[in-house]
Amino acid sequence: MRKKWIWLTSSLVLIAAVALVFTDDNASDVAKVEAKQISPEIVARARVDAAQGVSKVRSLIDGKLLDVLVHEGDSVERGNLVAIIDNPALQAELQRAQADLRAAEAELETVIEGMRPEEREAHDAAVRAVAEEVEKARVEVARKTRLFEGGHTSSSDLDEALLWMREAEARLDQARAEARLAHAGGRATEISAAQGRVGAARAGLQRAEAQFSHTRLVAPTAGTVVGRRGNPGDIVFPDATQTPIVEIADLGSLEIRIEVEQIDAHALQTGLKVQLRDAENGTPVGECQIDRLGQRLQARSIGAEDARLRAASQVRAFWCRVDTADMNRPLLLDQRLRAVIILPVIDAPAAVPRQAIYVERGQAFVDQPGRFGSSRIPVNLGVRDSEFVAVTGLEAGDKVLVPQLR
Repeated sequence: MRKKWIWLTSSLVLIAAVALVFTDDNASDVAKVEAKQISPEIVARARVDAAQGVSKVRSLIDGKLLDVLVHEGDSVERGNLVAIIDNPALQAELQRAQADLRAAEAELETVIEGMRPEEREAHDAAVRAVAEEVEKARVEVARKTRLFEGGHTSSSDLDEALLWMREAEARLDQARAEARLAHAGGRATEISAAQGRVGAARAGLQRAEAQFSHTRLVAPTAGTVVGRRGNPGDIVFPDATQTPIVEIADLGSLEIRIEVEQIDAHALQTGLKVQLRDAENGTPVGECQIDRLGQRLQARSIGAEDARLRAASQVRAFWCRVDTADMNRPLLLDQRLRAVIILPVIDAPAAVPRQAIYVERGQAFVDQPGRFGSSRIPVNLGVRDSEFVAVTGLEAGDKVLVPQLR
């Protein structure tokens, strides 16, 4: 009786094992290992860039934005005015330099020609009149300063008073210079000195004009406004880290920046075809060819904000120019893409479907069908394309199991 139970139990175990084997085999297809020509592919992240870069218009002086004359999407030519900055100090300095030049030129003319007594009296009277105006202006500045410190007036009112005083002082300097010349002789040394003062005044005016020109921001290149970050009333200052007021790019000349992991970078070269796909849904966007190679490894710049990628290995950058005829749809600046780089065809002595590969603890395996079930065989992986992967450890004609659902 005991022998019958042992025999019955063994039979049931054998039947269950056979059923399990058949169940596993029925869930997989059997494929033969074949020698194939494989077109390897490298999938990388890509981004649409302006081939000539993006020009960033920043302020070179302290001040307040009076106006920004362009908006995103506007076309501009090189030298077009894009923004105006208010800086009262530079404006006053320019006016002073202009007055200094006029005074120097008048002094030279007076030294050369000389003046009559009635002209000298007129210059003296002019000096007294302007001196009175300067005194009034200084009194007004003192009054506005007290009001401003007490919070009873605005800084713009004080600036206007200061501007009036400086202009009056400049006119007083000019009047005094003219009066001195009216009372002086016209000797050769004096004429030479006056000519020197004219030259110095002109140089001062050129410096003032150069500084004042920074209040007028112009487009450094032709293109399209791709960013407007400044608005009237914003305070600006000269700092390379500040947000640009306006950004301009030539959207008629685009290129694709591709970042490839270090492990695959050695296989790439110019002339390779690149299939561009939408980064979100994989929709084909177009094709291009690699025409420029980066010569150093660097940190990732595409998708670097993804915390999962921050610890990844360094990448090598590649670029390809965009021909609109090869694009299925227009590209946008900074658009993220998926780049599929097609490498030269390689003859693989043994290749299996990619779905047949298992990876456990860094080692690749395939399942081979046997008489009493399947066995797992370690293999080394080689080049691959979208369907097949080259392997070593198997030979053409061997069979492997390919899961139907994977």
